[in-house]
Amino acid sequence: MVALVPVTLMPGVTASVVYLAAFGLGTVVAMSAYAGIAAAAVARVKTVVLARTIAWVTAGASVTVGVWWVVRAASTLGAA
Repeated sequence: MVALVPVTLMPGVTASVVYLAAFGLGTVVAMSAYAGIAAAAVARVKTVVLARTIAWVTAGASVTVGVWWVVRAASTLGAA
């Protein structure tokens, strides 16, 4: 949603498409970098059980944050 706000103010379709493409690419690069760093950290753990626990906790935190964002956005849209 946030990426769409500047698009509505842009003068043309080309600028809007370029902006959204750059936003999308930047998002993918940032998520990939984070995943790579997290994978490197988990790979250094000596026991499989601890590595698996870290992976599950990280996944659970990601899902929790995602659900929180969706609920927050839905409640904001419902209030409008």
